[in-house]
Amino acid sequence: MKLRRCIDKDNKPVGWSHYCPGCGNDHLIWVEQPNKEGARWTFDGNEAVPTFNPSIRCYYWSKWDTEKQQPAEGAVQITTCHYHLHAGVLKYCADSKHELAGKNVPLPDYDP
Repeated sequence: MKLRRCIDKDNKPVGWSHYCPGCGNDHLIWVEQPNKEGARWTFDGNEAVPTFNPSIRCYYWSKWDTEKQQPAEGAVQITTCHYHLHAGVLKYCADSKHELAGKNVPLPDYDP
């Protein structure tokens, strides 16, 4: 299995997740519902060799306001992982902050 279905607290689908060998953890790709920033991706429906568009960029904020639960004034996004997932291949962009930056890697299976 390459992908896992993700649902919200009301048991409604929100998207798909996969294991990222560059980061060593899962990434969620929002398909049916937008993420907090309003972004949503398309999925070709092929769970064996999936394609999502546009590229997926994971990031964190340089400063966080814990009271307001939002980025603090003047905060910037810092990319940690950026890739295209096409035909079951993770195509990592050069701005990814791990050893797979600039490389193409087949999407691995989830461990059971």
